[in-house]
Parts: sequence; C-alpha cells; structure tokens
Amino acid sequence: MKGPAIPVAQRMGILPQLRGLATRNRSLTLLDPDGRRILQLPLTSDEAPTVEVTRADLSEALHRSARTEAEFLFDDTVTALDQDGGGVDVTFRRSAPRRFDLVVGADGMHSTVRRLVFGPERQFVSDLGLYGATVPLEPDAIEDPSEMTMLTVPNRMLVVHPSRTALLAIFTFRAAQLAPHDRKNIALHKQTVADAYADVRWRAPELVAATHRPVTGRCVAPR
Repeated sequence: MKGPAIPVAQRMGILPQLRGLATRNRSLTLLDPDGRRILQLPLTSDEAPTVEVTRADLSEALHRSARTEAEFLFDDTVTALDQDGGGVDVTFRRSAPRRFDLVVGADGMHSTVRRLVFGPERQFVSDLGLYGATVPLEPDAIEDPSEMTMLTVPNRMLVVHPSRTALLAIFTFRAAQLAPHDRKNIALHKQTVADAYADVRWRAPELVAATHRPVTGRCVAPR
C-alpha cells in the first residue's frame, strides 16, 4: 500500500492497524540467473512511504473496522440473481433470499456473480499463458527478513518474499504452450511448477521441492 492508498487508509481509520500488521520487507534484491546479486532497491522511503500487508491481514483489518456498520455473511455464496427496475433478488446457498438495491461482484478470477450475470467465463476469458503459484517456507529459509529476493530468467520469475507470519516462495511464469489445467488438481499444479523451473538455478530446486512438502501451496489458473 503506497501513494494515494495511504491517505485513504488514514481516513478509514485503519492505518495504525495496518502499520502494526506490516511485513518487515524494506528492500528488493535482484539476482542474475546464477544467483549473483545485481542490485538492491529500497521499497520505502520518507518521501514515498509504503505499508506492505498480506491480503489476509488487510481483510481482517477491514472486517474489524466495518463489522459494527455492515452485515457480513460467511461460509455462503450467491446461487441466483434476478434483477428488475427496482433492485436485485439474491438467492444464497445457505442464507434466506434477500433483496438489494445494488449487487457488486468482487469475488475473484472465477467469479460466481459474473457467471450468473453474464454467462460462463469461457465466453470472456482470454488465456495469456501466465501462471502463478506460492508456497510457504520454513522460518529459517531466509537470512534477512527485511529483504525480498528476485531471480528472473526468460519467461520465469522466482521470488523469496518475507512476510509477517510466514515466508513465501512465489513462482510466476509464462508457458509457450498452455499446460492442461484443473483448478482442483493440486498434484498437477505442483508438477506444472516443477516442469517450468527444471532448468532454473539458484535456489529453484530447493523451492520447488518445498511445494511437495505436506503443506498446501497455492496455484492459480493461467491468466
């Protein structure tokens, strides 16, 4: 969070909470394909302050701030929408049907709300062959908890990212030929990452191996 987001968070009254939840990441170190340091860049300064928080921590701060002003329904989803000139009738999987003046769909890449309103996502998605995956690492996997490290090779990027509670390895890569994809097939996701980084040096073998430990890595569909 930086730039205009800082005064917005200040006006919302959540900036002190976010500062308390911020990661300790202060710099970005770029590596060449052999893992040698090329340069180090500061990620925050007095002139351009940055507050980096995880999505989960940001969500928690927003919920804590708004829970007395707004109603939240958890562990539920929209199953039907029926709009007329006066509003929208919404059917939920678990909760009783409700009527709203406005429905905003902000439920991610594979949006249920968007599918209900506009039709199957395959009608609108243009696959660019970009993949991303993250996996948590052990606490001793990084020497400096204030440094984010990035290695790039053609069509692939590998980042070790410090966080407030857990370190992350972040894989971002582009496939010349789209890999078979099943969002629920975690084994396939892990193999796709392993294949993409098979010839990458530095810590790639170690970090790919981390995806096969008995912890749940997170992979997302190609964009």
